[in-house]
Amino acid sequence: ESIMFGDDTTGTISSADANTGVGVDVFASLTQGDNNVAIGNAAMNVTTTGGDNVAVGTSALAAQTAGGDNVAIGHLALSTLTTAGNNVAVGDRAMQASTSGENNVAVGTLAMDANTTGGSNVGVGRDALGANTTGSNNTAVGKTALNTTTTSDNNTAVGFQSLYTLNGGVSNVAVGHNSLFNATTADNNVALGKSAMENVTSGSNNVAVGKDALDANTTADNNT
Repeated sequence: ESIMFGDDTTGTISSADANTGVGVDVFASLTQGDNNVAIGNAAMNVTTTGGDNVAVGTSALAAQTAGGDNVAIGHLALSTLTTAGNNVAVGDRAMQASTSGENNVAVGTLAMDANTTGGSNVGVGRDALGANTTGSNNTAVGKTALNTTTTSDNNTAVGFQSLYTLNGGVSNVAVGHNSLFNATTADNNVALGKSAMENVTSGSNNVAVGKDALDANTTADNNT
């Protein structure tokens, strides 16, 4: 059985079980999806067969039709996702542009808000991975970490504005405030420490450990 509270809360749910809906237009199209929770105006309002989803907030998961195992908490969180699954978005407009990306985690206001099809990303912090669209396998922890990248893959940024400017570079690790801040197309770098390799733009295969380590390097490769 399902429980619904609110005006126009459901479609034809004779074949849907164990759903809980609270708010105007929640589950407005639901027919067969099971084990969903939708709380908020128009939350999950076009879902027909999706199951095991949680949507809390106005228009959370508002475009989803058949995706499963998604968690969207916050105004417009995952609001354009259609059929993808296994995403977690917590925060105002977190992952609001994602359409088919899967296995993503976004926590924070506007975290991963431009992501469309990128998958297996983690963005924690306001605007973390904020410009990413199709890049995959990235981890950004900290306000505006990896904020500029759109299509880059396999990067890890931990710290305020770490790898902030990256756009095209792959397989970098930056841990520390402003580490690898100016890197754009750089690849395969490791920077550990506040402002480590802060000024590198395209240099690759470098390792910098410590505050301001290799901060004068811009394009040189293979330094330690």
